[in-house]
Amino acid sequence: MAGYSGTPLVKKLGFKEGFRAALVNPPADFRRELNPLPQNVIFFTGKLPKELDLILLFTDSQRTLLREFPRLAKKQRRE
Repeated sequence: MAGYSGTPLVKKLGFKEGFRAALVNPPADFRRELNPLPQNVIFFTGKLPKELDLILLFTDSQRTLLREFPRLAKKQRRE
């Protein structure tokens, strides 16, 4: 059985074809770590739309996490 460490990051994060995603405060060049992506993945920046399939929030403080998480969680697409 293959180990989890051999699983591509995109699969670990759950990206799927056609996902609407946002990277909030990502490290420089993080998007490069996500290649190859499934087809038709759309990344939003700046003002985010109401519904997203995946949001990755990068923060270095609990204060920022507590401030941003509730706002971003409201943008989760509900099926």
